[in-house]
Amino acid sequence: MYSLKFIIVLIAVVVILEAKEEKNQNREILKKCAEANGMDMTKMKEMWKKNVSEKKNGKSGESTEGISKQFLCAHKCMWEEKGFLSKTTIDIEKVKRSELLKKFIKKENVDAYLKCLKPIEIKNCEDFAEVLECHIKAISSKS
Repeated sequence: MYSLKFIIVLIAVVVILEAKEEKNQNREILKKCAEANGMDMTKMKEMWKKNVSEKKNGKSGESTEGISKQFLCAHKCMWEEKGFLSKTTIDIEKVKRSELLKKFIKKENVDAYLKCLKPIEIKNCEDFAEVLECHIKAISSKS
């Protein structure tokens, strides 16, 4: 019979491996979606920093105006691939359970972020700018 310590260690290893697998899967999906929209990962990171991360500190305001269609389409593609979009509707429950949410949004801002996402319909790439606006608000919030 297995000891309790062994079972706990085994469970911990499985959880770590699953998290690592999801991280690799997310990276591959983003790479695929970036390339499908004429971008590479370097360009995606640069645009993320310019259009989202820097807004966290108020460097560029909170507007998503001027974000390239390629960048928006790549992120829309990623959300479709991850199953976060069902036709034009965001699957809030899937977003809520995702590792991406835990990585990018502070725990105290999750409810406000999900509430912001709920009414958004994604009919085209440009509509994804609203998702980024919710993201910017959530990472900028001092809550």
